[in-house]
Amino acid sequence: MAIISMSLDDELLKDIDSLQEKLNFKGRSEVIRVALRLLIDDHKNKCELQGEIDAILLVVHQEKDEDVNKIKHDYQSLILTQVHNHLKNHECLDMFVLRGESKKIKDLYDELLASKAKFVKLIVS
Repeated sequence: MAIISMSLDDELLKDIDSLQEKLNFKGRSEVIRVALRLLIDDHKNKCELQGEIDAILLVVHQEKDEDVNKIKHDYQSLILTQVHNHLKNHECLDMFVLRGESKKIKDLYDELLASKAKFVKLIVS
């Protein structure tokens, strides 16, 4: 098994330790391996989508995150409805109801995943 090195902030490390304890994982590496498998599986499932789809997209980001604002404007044609809420700690929650070609919705999702958004979840009907 390969050994890699990674940098994690204190909050993420605390969350990993908490999951390790609550779910009885043997160590941090086990938690990270399971999380990576889930991400990879989720991505594979999104890649299998075809045709026109309906979906809900949830995004949590910092209030003045220009990357997220640019991305959502670039894909405005897919957005049927947008709900925007201000959260604590200068964060925002955006919920988008989407309809469109699956490839474009996947592209939107992938761009948001690669952005500085704190949380991105795509739910396909």
